[in-house]
Amino acid sequence: MSDREILELAAKAIGFQVQGEADDMVVYPGHRAGGLAVINDRGGSSLWNPITDDGDALRLAVKMNITVHPGFVYTPTGRLIDYRDYANRIGATRLAIVRAAAEVGRDMG
Repeated sequence: MSDREILELAAKAIGFQVQGEADDMVVYPGHRAGGLAVINDRGGSSLWNPITDDGDALRLAVKMNITVHPGFVYTPTGRLIDYRDYANRIGATRLAIVRAAAEVGRDMG
């Protein structure tokens, strides 16, 4: 699955409505956001990318009841996602959280 597909499924799992890609949106001069534009749980529009943003990833893990341990995460269904072989442990942790949430989103149909 592509990053966009994983993000869309994770957004679905927590009830965010996807408005579109945010790859070309300028956040501030010289910086472009990646990820998605979503309608968040407060009804506002947000840029959202838990693959690259620590805060978005932490909020996603908490909302989805994903258990995070050094080197692996458990999905809400108890499946283990191992990321110990990655050199960038923080980035790998974010990606594992998003993959765990995407698994739930995929199961939602």
